[in-house]
Amino acid sequence: MMLAGGRCLRVALLSLSLLVAGCASQATLDCVYSVERTLSGVSEKSLQVGDHNWVYAEKGEGEVVLLLHGFGASKEVWMRMVGDMPRGYRYIMPDLPGFGRSTYLPEGVYDVASQVPRLEAFVSALGVARFHLLGNSMGGNLAASYAAAYPQRVTTLGLFAPSGVSQPNPSPYTRAYLERGEPKLIAASREDYRQIFKDAFVDPPYAPDFLLNSLADAQVARRGEYLRMYQQFWGRRTPLEPLLPGLAMPALLLWGDQDKILDVSAAQVFKQGLPHVEAVIWPNVGHAPMLEKAADSARLYAGFIGRYPVR
Repeated sequence: MMLAGGRCLRVALLSLSLLVAGCASQATLDCVYSVERTLSGVSEKSLQVGDHNWVYAEKGEGEVVLLLHGFGASKEVWMRMVGDMPRGYRYIMPDLPGFGRSTYLPEGVYDVASQVPRLEAFVSALGVARFHLLGNSMGGNLAASYAAAYPQRVTTLGLFAPSGVSQPNPSPYTRAYLERGEPKLIAASREDYRQIFKDAFVDPPYAPDFLLNSLADAQVARRGEYLRMYQQFWGRRTPLEPLLPGLAMPALLLWGDQDKILDVSAAQVFKQGLPHVEAVIWPNVGHAPMLEKAADSARLYAGFIGRYPVR
């Protein structure tokens, strides 16, 4: 997904890459993501762990920073922010099992509790002992759940608009599912996807029509799989509230006050539960600050982890 900030250069390069590669519609996203990874200095790798092949992006050397995306997203949501992060770190951004290019098993279970041991197996296979952990939305839920299960692994915990706790003022998306069983987050058409895209941001990242259509088509093509995983996500959810007081590592909480996907009122629940949390609420920002305010997110997060070296 492309963002404002250097947008003209990026769109020009993306358009050129598509022309040169002669990408068909199905391959458009792969072409776009490949260029975006190149611009961010990121390489793509894969690792078989148990029943799942993990496809992940990696950049740099040093202390490990593991970044987890939200529901229906992929590792690509971190590219712009990581492109603005400092050297001296090894950034690892996986497609979580079931999402992106990592394995989806029709008989698999993909609720947060089931993803925790998979994430531990992935980290162990990489040979990583301790690291900084950051997640957005569902990825924040997973990050906090993992930190509760494996606190010895996690030096710092970063949460960007995380799910997992009650929202005193439920968002329109949450209300639609809890009250009517309507999964508004899962697009059934290009029009649905464009509405989700609009709702996720106050200042939407620049994306030409061909890219929005390709993103929408990819989501719609997997609608059945996403519905199944979404039902697991809600039906098997374990509230984070009882776990938060036990998360003793330094935590950074970032939320946009215009988040329509997960209401910012939930930030107060995290602030009350986490014992060592720095909470930042940005005005006029939506659900994905690392996309909407990539450079600012990188600056904030780099300053945070810089105060807590991995030991």
